[in-house]
Amino acid sequence: MTASAAGPFRRLVFVLAAVAAVVMGCSSPHRLDLPAPPSTRAVTTSSQAPDLSGALLTPVAGRVTTTAVAVRPGNATLRGRVLGPDGPVPGATVRLERLVDDGAGRLDIATDGGGAWNTSAPSGPPAVFVPPSRATLPTIAGQITVPTVPTTLAPRTTPAPSTTLRPGQPPGILGGRYRVRAWRSPDLALTTPQILYLGGKDSQTLTLTLSRYTGIAVSSNVGPNPPVVGQVADVAVVVSSQVVDSQGVVRGASVAGASVSLLATGAWLAATPTQAVSDSNGRVDFGLVCQAPGQQALTVQVNAVNVFELQLPACVEPSPITTAPTISVPFGSSSSSSSVPASTSTSKKR
Repeated sequence: MTASAAGPFRRLVFVLAAVAAVVMGCSSPHRLDLPAPPSTRAVTTSSQAPDLSGALLTPVAGRVTTTAVAVRPGNATLRGRVLGPDGPVPGATVRLERLVDDGAGRLDIATDGGGAWNTSAPSGPPAVFVPPSRATLPTIAGQITVPTVPTTLAPRTTPAPSTTLRPGQPPGILGGRYRVRAWRSPDLALTTPQILYLGGKDSQTLTLTLSRYTGIAVSSNVGPNPPVVGQVADVAVVVSSQVVDSQGVVRGASVAGASVSLLATGAWLAATPTQAVSDSNGRVDFGLVCQAPGQQALTVQVNAVNVFELQLPACVEPSPITTAPTISVPFGSSSSSSSVPASTSTSKKR
């Protein structure tokens, strides 16, 4: 090989050697980075709930809402008077409750010196009720001792309306369904409220009549009910004292040691003594026998002063006793009854 041809040959050999080295390097094995296999260790679970007592909750921004039922402001009006056994009642409380679903909004109004009230009138100090002096009551021998009643009562404050009126708002109340009652503590109350519907712009007038609840009261019951003619009936009499509280609720307290006497004006026969003293619950029991059917009057006298007529049911006749006929059959014998239908035959002569 000439010197001129040997030079290119050597260069070719060098290039081939370099390529072979590269190819051999690429074919060498490499380590793959694969994830580790899952653990085969057994996993145990617990049935106990996690303790979250120390967990902190992130506050949530919001606004407190209310479900109070509004009464004011509105364009409707309720007005009227409160009357009692002695005429107009000053210083009484008239309570209006606006009923919406299961909620109620409340508004209390005080009557003026003539017993009048008005939902649209500006609220002011209520009239002061001055009860009659105890010295003016007639003295009766054996009268029950009653604690001294103060001659004046402190002025009663009028509760604020359910909604404060702003300038320019109507002075009346909202329409809707209302429950209205009134009272004057400690002696007058309306135990059955009036229910009415008031339109959004209606104006209605109500007269509320109060009854007196004070002093001694008597309630009664009888067993059997109704009493049976000729049989002993247990007549229970309970003596209590009544007072009207600051919310117009009539409360009763048992009167122990009261002398109770029966004054029978109907067809009754006493089976026990007709005079007794009430126990710690204010109760006295009498045994009586009704002598005739129908309503029979019966009154009681408490401490020889207060007389009350008991509201007892009418006496009834005893139920008639009916007995079934007795059929005696000898032991070991049997009795049978059979019914044989009658047969008829018709023959025709030839």
